[in-house]
Amino acid sequence: MRRTGAAPASATMGRPPVPGGPPLEEIPVPAPRRALVVVDVQQEYFDGPLEIQHPPRAESLANVVSAVRAADAAGLPVVVVRHHLPAGAPIFAEGSPGHALHPDVEAVVDPSWKQVLKQNGSVFAGRTSRSGCAGRTSTPSPSSGT
Repeated sequence: MRRTGAAPASATMGRPPVPGGPPLEEIPVPAPRRALVVVDVQQEYFDGPLEIQHPPRAESLANVVSAVRAADAAGLPVVVVRHHLPAGAPIFAEGSPGHALHPDVEAVVDPSWKQVLKQNGSVFAGRTSRSGCAGRTSTPSPSSGT
């Protein structure tokens, strides 16, 4: 059943969407910009004082690893985000076991992928745009909290 007033798709091909404009098939459409952002899959949440109780850690970890593998196989960029605090901090301290990615995630992460270290709950806190996640590894600056 066709909606009243709606032209069939074949009737709109070659016609401009706006009078005097180019036909639809000539309007450039940017490629989708997608990436998988893996956030905070660190040991602190598995074996540390912030151990997650729900959802089940093993199930969540398997889903993260599966998503990373699928994104990599599809050629999508993968960004890995971690909490990062100075050595000696009670949690997420640089160089501590809790600061490290879970070994299952570490095993599937390509070292050339973008890695973002953050000091705040959000990877975007203190950034002027989301472009702060593009490129190679970035380290937090004390003043920006990134």
